[in-house]
Amino acid sequence: MAPSLPTPEALPPTLSQLHRAETDLTYWVTDRLGVGGSYWFEDFDVEDFTLDVESTPNLLRGNTALLGYLYRPYTANTFWARLIYRW
Repeated sequence: MAPSLPTPEALPPTLSQLHRAETDLTYWVTDRLGVGGSYWFEDFDVEDFTLDVESTPNLLRGNTALLGYLYRPYTANTFWARLIYRW
């Protein structure tokens, strides 16, 4: 008797890349007072077969809330400024 279940196939891989850079500068105005700033850049790219058009053709990409889905592509620019005072 032939099996009624289809042969299992491997799922496509999920690929991701994270590019990150940061810089931090401090300038001492006096011996006790300084100012500083930081900048972070992150660019995360992911290829997920579950969000591919061929996998889910009826999914409206701009109108869908994917609850609990953490692997979304993003680009982030973060700036910090600080005032330093030595006692």
